[in-house]
Amino acid sequence: MKFFRYRKPSINSLLGITQFKRKVSHATGLGLLKLLTSRSRQKQYIYQKIGLYSPKITPFRQIAKGRIKTPLGCGCVLNLILRSLGIC
Repeated sequence: MKFFRYRKPSINSLLGITQFKRKVSHATGLGLLKLLTSRSRQKQYIYQKIGLYSPKITPFRQIAKGRIKTPLGCGCVLNLILRSLGIC
């Protein structure tokens, strides 16, 4: 058993407010609604449906973002092509 925690618990955790919020969110379905309506999640969902997260396309997206180096530099040509298509 640990005698000391890395971080002290917040007042909301001690009073049970955090747990109550989670139960209400889960019971009403707000958590799922937030998950589907957030802007970044909508973009991720569309990319997933199109197939941009498939193993074949992922390296091209990484090159376009400059995360994978290529002989031409940081994928400047591919970056322009993918941006003109609206993929990245």
